[in-house]
Amino acid sequence: MEVVLPGLPWYIGTNSYKRWKLWEEFRAEANPDGTHPWSADDQRRVLESVYTLCKDNPAFLLHEFMQIRTKAGGRRKFNQWTPAQKKLYTAALKQYATGKPVRIVILKARQMGISTLSEGMLFWRTAFFRDATSLIVAHEEEAVNNIYGMFRLYYEALPDSIRPMTEKFNQGEIVFDNPKINDRKANPGLGSRLVVKTAALGGSSKKSSGKGRSATYHGVHASEAAFWAEPERFWGGVSQGVPDVNHSWVFVESTANGVGNWFHDFWRRSAAGWDMVPRPEGGMEWKQTDPHASHSGYVPVFLSWLEHPEYVKDLPFASDDKAALGRFKRGYDKEEKSLTDNFGATPNQIQWRRETMADKCDGDVHMFHQEYPSTPTEAFVSSGRKVFDMGSLANYEDQCIGRAKVKPPTRGDYDVDPNSFVNDDVAWAWRRDEDGPVSLYENPIPGRQYVIGVDLCYGKPAGDFACAQVIDKQSWEQVAIAHGRLDPDQMGLLIYGLARHYNDALLVIEVDGPGIHTLTKVQDLGYWDLYQRMSFDGVSKKPQPVWGWKMSSKSRAQMVAALKSAIRKNDLVINDLATVREMQEWVLVTGATGRAKEQPSGGPHSYDDRITSLGIALVGGVIEGGLGGIVASKTVDNEKGVAPNDFAFLAEIGRGGDVHPTLGENY
Repeated sequence: MEVVLPGLPWYIGTNSYKRWKLWEEFRAEANPDGTHPWSADDQRRVLESVYTLCKDNPAFLLHEFMQIRTKAGGRRKFNQWTPAQKKLYTAALKQYATGKPVRIVILKARQMGISTLSEGMLFWRTAFFRDATSLIVAHEEEAVNNIYGMFRLYYEALPDSIRPMTEKFNQGEIVFDNPKINDRKANPGLGSRLVVKTAALGGSSKKSSGKGRSATYHGVHASEAAFWAEPERFWGGVSQGVPDVNHSWVFVESTANGVGNWFHDFWRRSAAGWDMVPRPEGGMEWKQTDPHASHSGYVPVFLSWLEHPEYVKDLPFASDDKAALGRFKRGYDKEEKSLTDNFGATPNQIQWRRETMADKCDGDVHMFHQEYPSTPTEAFVSSGRKVFDMGSLANYEDQCIGRAKVKPPTRGDYDVDPNSFVNDDVAWAWRRDEDGPVSLYENPIPGRQYVIGVDLCYGKPAGDFACAQVIDKQSWEQVAIAHGRLDPDQMGLLIYGLARHYNDALLVIEVDGPGIHTLTKVQDLGYWDLYQRMSFDGVSKKPQPVWGWKMSSKSRAQMVAALKSAIRKNDLVINDLATVREMQEWVLVTGATGRAKEQPSGGPHSYDDRITSLGIALVGGVIEGGLGGIVASKTVDNEKGVAPNDFAFLAEIGRGGDVHPTLGENY
C-alpha cells in the first residue's frame, strides 16, 4: 500500500508520485485551445504514463476522469469524496496490498455514495484490464437502470485516448472489445465485460434475472443485498464463480433490513470480533477487537450516518445566540445526549436527525435506526420481544463506552503447565497479549471472593464460542471475561489460570455437552473449588451431590429471571460492551408448540454465550453460593431481590459444612 506524501492529494503516494507529477506538468503547460507545445513523442510518453497510473491507482482515475450525477441534478467530476468513500477505498486497498482477494461487506446508512464508488471500482477493474468479467447485482429493476446510467456516464467521461473500444453497450451488458471482428487480430480489444443483473426471481424483464452460476467473475458488487429475493440461492452461485486470487474484488453492501435474514447472518459472520470502541481523541470508531473471532475472509466496514458531512441542518435560531443554543442542548433526549457524549454529534447533526426522523421515518425511531444507524447493533431492528429492559441496557452501554475511554481492559492469556508445580499446585502465569482471549477489567483484590460462570463449546472453527465471566461476589461487578472458540481441554487450562488469578474463585461450569470434559480437566489439575448441586439418584431415589451446573428448563428459567431482575434494578456492574450487545439482541420467540424461549435475534450466526456464562455465575456462584439444590421451594427475598434456594445446604457435605440431621454424611 502506498505511503501518502504530505502536501499531495490524499490518494497520491510514493508509488504514484512520479507519474502524477508528470501529468500535472503536462496539464499546466497545455494551451487554452487544447493544443500542447510538447512534442508528439513527449505527449505519447505522458499518455502511456497516465494510462499506467490509471491502472495502478483507481482513485486517480476516478478523481481525474470520471463524472457522476449529483443529488441536486446535473453532473460533476468525481473529485469530492466523502469520508465514507475514503474509508471504504482505504479498507479495500489495504486488503489488496496484503496479496489477498479483496472481500468487503458494508453496512451503511442511506445515500453515502457507496454504490457510486463500488461501480467506479468495478469499472476500473474491467475497462483497464484484459479478459476481465465483472458482475453488478441490483435488488430491483429500477436500480439496474440507475447503474447502467452510471456506467454510461463513466465511459463517456473518459478521454478518447484511454477510452476502450466497445462491442456491446446496453442495459444488461457492456463488452469492451473491437466491434469489427475481422480487425481483432491486428487491433484486439480488451475482451472484458461488465454484466448487470437483478437478484429478483420472476417479474423482471431480463432473462438473466436471478441467475449467475455459469461465469467466472473478477469483480462483483452486490447492491442492497439485504433486499434480495432468495439471496442464499443467488449468492451461492455467484460466489462460487469468483476465484480466490489477489486481483478479484467483491463488495457486498446494504442498509439493514431486519434480523435473521441472509444479509444479517452474512454481516454477523464477518463482523465477529469487531465493535464500536472509543477513540482517544473522542468519538467512536469501528475497529477489530478480537482477530480470532471470525473465520470469514470478508472485512466488515460500518458507515454511520454521523460520518456523512451532508447530514446536518441549520439550527432554528441565529448561530451566535448562545442562550438559544444552551436551551437547545438542555432539550436533548436520552439518545441525543448519548450521541453527543459518546459519538461527538454536533447540534447541527442532532437537528438533522430530528427533521429526518419526523419527515422521512414517520417519527419512528426504530425506522431511523435501520435507515441511519450510528452502530451496527442499532441498524438491525428486531421483530421479537426484547428479554431485557432496553432502557437499562442503554445505560449499561453508555457506562461501558465511558469506562473504555478512561480505563480500557487488559488483554492476555494464561500459561498453565500441568507438569510444573508451585507449592503442590499446578503452575500458572498471566501473560499480556493484545490478541489474547481474556479481558481483565479489574484486577483481583486480596481477600475478595470471586465466582466464574463457564459456558463451553467444542472449539470448532465455525461453531459456537466458549465464555467465562468473572463476578465480584460482594459488589456484583463483572471484573473479567474470557471468550473464544476454545475446545474443552483448552478452556479447562484457561479457567484454571483465571480462577487461580482471582483468589481461587468458585468455578460454576455448565456440564452439558462439552462441559463435562472441561470439568474433568479442571479436576485433573487439582482444582476443587467447584459448584455442586443436588440430584436424585435414579436407583435409590435419594439426593446425591454432583459437580457442575445443569442447564434444565427450570434452572434456565431461574437464570433468566435473576438476570432480568439484576439488569432492571442495576444490581450488576457490567464492563464488557460485547456482553451488553448480546443482551440487546436477546429476544423472546414463540415456537411452533406455542412455548416461548429466549434466543439471539440474529439467526444461526448469532450467539448468547456471554449471557449464559454471566447468568450461571450470578445464580450458581453469587446467589446460591456454589451450592445448588433440587427444588426451589418457598423462598425469602435477599437484599438483592433474588430468592435463594432452601435446599442448597444439602450440598454442604464435602465443603466443611454441617452434617444433614437426617441423611447424615452418606446421602
